[in-house]
Amino acid sequence: MPPVSAAVTNFLKVQYPKPNVDPEWLQACYDWVISEKNLNPVTDMQQIIQEVENQLLESDLRDSMLHGTGIPHDIADSNTAHCKLTGPPILVQIEAITDVGVSAYSLNKTRLIREERKNAGEEQEGEADGEIEGEGPIPNYSRSMLRLDISDGATRLRAAEYRPIPELTLGGTPLGYKVSGGLTQTVHGLSFVF
Repeated sequence: MPPVSAAVTNFLKVQYPKPNVDPEWLQACYDWVISEKNLNPVTDMQQIIQEVENQLLESDLRDSMLHGTGIPHDIADSNTAHCKLTGPPILVQIEAITDVGVSAYSLNKTRLIREERKNAGEEQEGEADGEIEGEGPIPNYSRSMLRLDISDGATRLRAAEYRPIPELTLGGTPLGYKVSGGLTQTVHGLSFVF
């Protein structure tokens, strides 16, 4: 297979400057996209770039990124009292999410009702009365302030919303969801500063 096009590597460096994409992963992804989607690098470069980006955002960053090129190691050190990141945005994935502004009892009660209604065949989510057994749509979780465990594929740390990010929800945001931390760049329309 041909080497990865400079157009693809340049796009990824601009869109996702940190951490660096693993060249072996990128070559394998590029080869797969060309063969699986039957695309020609001469005529279909924009579609190839889009497909590679989709694969990157669907990947586990532990597999697709070079370790040690994203979040600085000293930030995750428990002895670091305060730190502010500067520089280019860092692509991270959400590894855990919880609402720290709602009681564990309330969250667990909602979880149990959601499971019960899903098992009963309900598919519609929305505002629901959790007191009426087995009736109504699947209730949404109460929403306050989210605490997240995030990772660049090598370094994992805790983060918290300082302003609500409506796109992130308990029961709706899948683990592995990607966001880009920084002041100027966004992924999926999210601005995420940590």
